[in-house]
Amino acid sequence: MNFKIKKLEIYNFKGIKSLVINFNDKITHICGANATGKTSIIDAFYWLLFGKNSEDQKEFGVKPYGTTNSEVSVTAIINLNDEKTVKLQKVLKEKWVRKRGSEKEELTGHETEYLIDDIQVQANKFNDFVKNNICEEKLYKIVSNPFYCAQR
Repeated sequence: MNFKIKKLEIYNFKGIKSLVINFNDKITHICGANATGKTSIIDAFYWLLFGKNSEDQKEFGVKPYGTTNSEVSVTAIINLNDEKTVKLQKVLKEKWVRKRGSEKEELTGHETEYLIDDIQVQANKFNDFVKNNICEEKLYKIVSNPFYCAQR
């Protein structure tokens, strides 16, 4: 399968408050000093596609440290086989509930929304779409990370 990332939008993901990257048809360089967010960009794309970070961890700090009432969102515009463009989006939302007799709302958990072309779908449909139209997770990591095989 052939795909090109055209645009990546990241909001409240790890240390990134807001970032939009428009990829050109040749090469887009992402560079910077240590601890400026380069790995967070990769982690955001991996999280969108596979629900893991670049170190293959499902449990990692997606939300910015020390924040509450924040919504995490990663969106990618991807061209498939030079024919069709698709918009994929994953949104992590906090669930707040005010219990009876309480004045304060309490965080009771999180929910994740999955969208394909702005249509909300179930997680398994989103994952199947990624696997069948973009790339299977293990293959993607093998071809995109030269250290992936060495880490296994």
